[in-house]
Amino acid sequence: MQSRTKIIKSSLVLLLVFPFFFASCLKKVDGVNELNTNIFDREYAGDVWYVIKDIEQITNGIGEIKARLTIWIPSSNLPGLVPSNIKVHTEGDGLPVTVLDFPVKVGGDFETNVDLPYTGVGEYCIKLGIYIEEEDAAINIFESCASL
Repeated sequence: MQSRTKIIKSSLVLLLVFPFFFASCLKKVDGVNELNTNIFDREYAGDVWYVIKDIEQITNGIGEIKARLTIWIPSSNLPGLVPSNIKVHTEGDGLPVTVLDFPVKVGGDFETNVDLPYTGVGEYCIKLGIYIEEEDAAINIFESCASL
């Protein structure tokens, strides 16, 4: 009977000690809360993460004149693990809010074209944000403009 009581006491001590032991493994790493350079994080505090690489007037396949912006996301603006595709919330002058795919290019950069309605020579602006599919929302939205 005494050995059984000893086993129960030992088990209770272990049940109380193990949570404290494992919790010590989950200590906060210094500086983690200050990391805000990843464009996929809500707390991103960096600069505009994309570049309007080029703007030109084009005529599409159905004869409409458009202002085509070539948007570039340099791999240097991304964290270490790079996806093969980035979904980007896009809105611009005369462009309804939409989600565009930015496929990875050779070299690790991402690039795509965005066509805005042509309104003549002047400035064309676009807003881009990282699209979070699970939430149907965008984060880290920035606006940039280019002149045609």
